[in-house]
Amino acid sequence: GGGGSDAGAGAGADAGAGLPRMNGTCTVTNRPKRLSCPTGMSCYCYESPYSAAKDAPSFLEVRTSPTSLEVVSGQIPPNLYLGGPPPAVIPLVASPTGATGAAGGYVVTVANGVTTVKLESTAGYQPEKYLKYSSADCGSNGQTVRCTFETP
Repeated sequence: GGGGSDAGAGAGADAGAGLPRMNGTCTVTNRPKRLSCPTGMSCYCYESPYSAAKDAPSFLEVRTSPTSLEVVSGQIPPNLYLGGPPPAVIPLVASPTGATGAAGGYVVTVANGVTTVKLESTAGYQPEKYLKYSSADCGSNGQTVRCTFETP
C-alpha cells in the first residue's frame, strides 16, 4: 500500500479558502498509438489507451450565483498538462429542469437541486508520420483528463 502523507489543511494563502467544495473523481487516460504490421498487409497505427489514474478523488472550490458558477481552484490527479482544474467562469442559462452552462472545458448541469460539473481536457496530440518504421512514428492521441464533480 505505501504510507499516505497528509498534506494538511494549513492556514495561509489558499485562494479557495472557505469556498464551497465540490467533491468528485477524475480519470486520466494516456492514449499512445502503436504500430501493427500484419504479415502480407500494410502497417497501420492503432490507439493503445491505458489509465494513469482511475476515479481518483478530486475536488473543485467554487463560487456560485444564480447566473454563473466560477471554478476558483481545486485538486485533480497528477497528469502531463493540467496542474489543477483550470479557473473558469461558466455562465448558467435557466432550463426547464434547472440550469445548464459550458465554458473552459467544463459542462455544468443543475437539476433537482443537484449541481454536476464535468471537466474534459485532452492535450498532447501528435500526428502520425507518413512513413512508419516504429511506434514512435505513430504519434499519439495525447492524454485525456475526465472529471465529474457533484454537490448534493
